[in-house]
Parts: sequence; C-alpha cells; structure tokens
Amino acid sequence: MTVSTTPAHFICPLTHAIMSRPVQHRYTEHSFEHDAVMELIGEGNALCPLTGESLTADDFDDNIELEREIRKWNKKRIGRTVSKDSTKGSTSPKVRERLCKTKAAHVLGMRNKVLQQREERLRALQAVQ
Repeated sequence: MTVSTTPAHFICPLTHAIMSRPVQHRYTEHSFEHDAVMELIGEGNALCPLTGESLTADDFDDNIELEREIRKWNKKRIGRTVSKDSTKGSTSPKVRERLCKTKAAHVLGMRNKVLQQREERLRALQAVQ
C-alpha cells in the first residue's frame, strides 16, 4: 500500500470522503462516518445504503481501530497528526451539494429495491396460500 493511495475502507460509503470518526454496525460490520449515518437515521432514512437492512443509532459502535489506522495513515501522508475536526468544512459547497444529491439518490434507490423485494416476497406468499 502506498501512502498516496487512499485505502478503500477509509472512505465512507455515504460521504465518499475519508472518515474522521468511523462507526461500525454491530451486525453487518460496515463502517460509516458517524455524523453521516446518524443524519441518515435522523432523517428517517433508516436503511443501510449497502444492504438495505434497517438501521438504528443503537446498532453502531465507535470503530476506534479504524480511526487509529486512518490517523496513522494521514500522519504519514501529510507529515502531521490530523485532528478529528480538521477536515470538517473543507469540502466546497458545490461538492457537498453533489454528495447530498448522490447520497439521496442512492438511499432512494436502495429503498425502492427493498420495497420491490418486499413486494416480491408478499406476492410469493400470496401465491402459496
């Protein structure tokens, strides 16, 4: 692994940015940026964008090991320790807007996929009866 290449597991699937406070879902073991996943849950979009499973805030624990790994990588990359808050606000408004639209489209796509799967299961159950 070269220092100039960002490891994929450092990137939040919601923000598409390097995580500063990663949290890990207890059951799926997927990691997300804390603020992004809590915002998603708070907005009522409580479906995992990767699996379509229901999410609650209680299902997440701080991913301290990943946070340390990211900070160590950042330190090697830029030659200094990166604080948790040093990357907040560093994204331009246009990029933030694009990320929000991308996130919303992804969440809606996952929700539609989950609803479609539920409808298919319901039809299959009705066919059996």
